[in-house]
Amino acid sequence: MESSTRVRPGHVLVVDDDELLARALARVLSAHHAVSYVTSAAAALEDLASGATYDVILCDVQMPEMDGIAMYREIERRQPELASRVVFMTGDPDYARVREFLDTAPNLCLAKPLDFESLHELIERRVRMPKPARVSSHD
Repeated sequence: MESSTRVRPGHVLVVDDDELLARALARVLSAHHAVSYVTSAAAALEDLASGATYDVILCDVQMPEMDGIAMYREIERRQPELASRVVFMTGDPDYARVREFLDTAPNLCLAKPLDFESLHELIERRVRMPKPARVSSHD
């Protein structure tokens, strides 16, 4: 009989403009999960548009050029079935624009510095969640 404690490794995308942090998160999480990282929202959107799928998309809220809020809105517009997989990360949850968005978004937000044990537990829970069918616009 298969163990119910581990179905499969989670697929995680880390999106953070701080490359050292993104690499560190990828390194820590890769002990238990398949992890990719990018350092811009634009790169994340390209990855998702190419068909990559993830159980969890860890996204920094405040990034240059396109921030996590704009990235999330693009995901909602382009691939709404993925929007619930975004988990925001921020070191400044009280910044007015960030707080206003987080108060209305249904997504989780983790405060930096991150608690890696809680993060692993979150990913494990997400892996067990059923995935909605991907809707293709090419049919």
